[in-house]
Amino acid sequence: MRVACAVLLLVLVGCDQDPFHQRERAILADYELAQSEDSSLFYLVREGAQDNGGGVLDGTVVRIGWNGHYILAERKANFRGDKDGWMIIDTSTNRTTGPFTDAELKAHPETQDMAVMSAPEAWKRLH
Repeated sequence: MRVACAVLLLVLVGCDQDPFHQRERAILADYELAQSEDSSLFYLVREGAQDNGGGVLDGTVVRIGWNGHYILAERKANFRGDKDGWMIIDTSTNRTTGPFTDAELKAHPETQDMAVMSAPEAWKRLH
């Protein structure tokens, strides 16, 4: 019995880097803030969505905020040829727009009253 349990545990760990989802915390709809294995980086992921290593933003989350409908995240792009900046996710349509500069973001009223915090601060708040 112990051998069977050990084998099952190894299979579960081999299939998923985080089989018990201890490194993901729900934000809004089916979007979650995910923490890297070394706890230094954060990603925005969507349950059931394909992830190629950068979550839904193709990069790491620097700062993030949300309200009842939108998620606003400042991302650092995975690929240096892509732009860093603010990304807006409409959680009802799963549409992502951006990246926007600070100045361009002012033209998006849906994010104006959103409280934004660092990714580590959001991680603690979502606990």
